[in-house]
Amino acid sequence: MYGIPPGTDLSFLIGLELENVSIGHHSVVLNLHPDTSVMIATDVRLFSDGPATLEDAKSIGVSLLPFLGRSIVEAEGSPDGTLKLTWSDGHVFEILDSAAEYESYTIRHGNQTLVV
Repeated sequence: MYGIPPGTDLSFLIGLELENVSIGHHSVVLNLHPDTSVMIATDVRLFSDGPATLEDAKSIGVSLLPFLGRSIVEAEGSPDGTLKLTWSDGHVFEILDSAAEYESYTIRHGNQTLVV
């Protein structure tokens, strides 16, 4: 549980399009265009027909497939480390900072890396 440093600007995520989703045994990687990725190794919440908490990589990855080709319209981090992404179709996806001993997610954008 590293949290997001206060004052972190996540506006670079706005407008990025989800190109592909890579599903591994313990993590999911969102590849966004251009030149950005988000590696998820923790629980997420998806707000679609109602809130759902997803805990394993396969469920997370499969739930994100409908987002392919969609863009992020809002990105915000909270003091507890949660990353909230709102997509162009109105769905909201939250990546939680719930892994106490390990990174919960990593954002890579160009030559910058944010580990939470």
